Amino acid sequence: MFPIRLTAALALLAAGLFLFPPLLAAEGEVPDLGDAVLGERERIDEGREIFQEQCSLCHGRSAYPGKAPRLTPARYSREFVYDRVANGFRDMPAWGEAFSQEELVSIVAYIMSDRFSN
Repeated sequence: MFPIRLTAALALLAAGLFLFPPLLAAEGEVPDLGDAVLGERERIDEGREIFQEQCSLCHGRSAYPGKAPRLTPARYSREFVYDRVANGFRDMPAWGEAFSQEELVSIVAYIMSDRFSN
């Protein structure tokens, strides 16, 4: 009986880690990602610039097939996107050291905006 409960508990833990990775990203606190911040036109424009210069190399239209998955923001939370950009994941590098927190938030603002296209 104990091994079944332990197996079930481990399965739930693994599912939680997969579904809620931002909870693991304690490299620092996640900044304000509210509507007011992410809706600022200047922030979205800055994020678009950074995305086009850096991120589109792997995530842009001309990157397919191959380099990185096509982004589908409708499936992501803001915190998820911030965590992935700041801390990386698998083959994706962490950009938290390369960009300021403001720039990281701008990238999230662009990806989560209606203007995002990849």
